[in-house]
Amino acid sequence: MNIWWGDPTDAYTAEEVDSMDRNDVIIKDKKGNPISIEMIGILPQELNISDQMAQFGEDPNTPHILQG
Repeated sequence: MNIWWGDPTDAYTAEEVDSMDRNDVIIKDKKGNPISIEMIGILPQELNISDQMAQFGEDPNTPHILQG
C-alpha cells in the first residue's frame, strides 16, 4: 500500500526503512523530502495476492495486475 502526501511525479529516490520488523520504503523528492511511504506486508495472508499465487506454484515476486 502506498500513501502519498506529495506529487508522485516528484519521486526521485527510495530508501528502505532500517527496521528488523518492517519492510517499508520511504519515497523522497530531489530535495530529500519524504513524499510517500510504501507499506509492505500489511495485508493478512488470505488477502495477500503474492501469498495466494505462491500456493499455486507461481513466483511470489511476479507483479500481478488486479482487474475488477
